[in-house]
Parts: sequence; C-alpha cells; structure tokens
Amino acid sequence: MSFSRPYNNANCGKGTWNGNTKVAIKTLKPGTMSPESFLEEAQIMKKLKHDKLVQLYAVVSEEPIYIVTEYMSKGQK
Repeated sequence: MSFSRPYNNANCGKGTWNGNTKVAIKTLKPGTMSPESFLEEAQIMKKLKHDKLVQLYAVVSEEPIYIVTEYMSKGQK
C-alpha cells in the first residue's frame, strides 16, 4: 500500500492498494473518539456489504490507527 497526499482534513488521505486500486485512508484524529470506538466502528463496517456502501479493505489496529476503504472519486473533497 502506498499513501499519497492528505485531503484538506488532515486525518484523511488517498493511496493505492495492491499497486493499482485507489483507496481512501482515514486515521484516528486524536481527541475525536476512543481507539476502542474507532475499531468497533471498523468491525461493524467489515460486516456490511452492499453495492451502495463504501467497501472496507483493511484496518490497522496499532498506532497510528487507520482504516483503508474504497476510494470514491466524486466523494467529499
């Protein structure tokens, strides 16, 4: 996985998964929620599968904690 430029919001960025799949990378911003809550949310996302939902590819549970999801080219900028 490669991590490129962050978005305007410092806790989100864009990267590449497996060399060719564009992904969004979200890190846990300090003070916004507990690491336990963040990881619990990620566990729920892993169970949800639908064409209209963003796919979760990976969760890193060590510092820095982050999730890797499907990149939405027309998503929030």
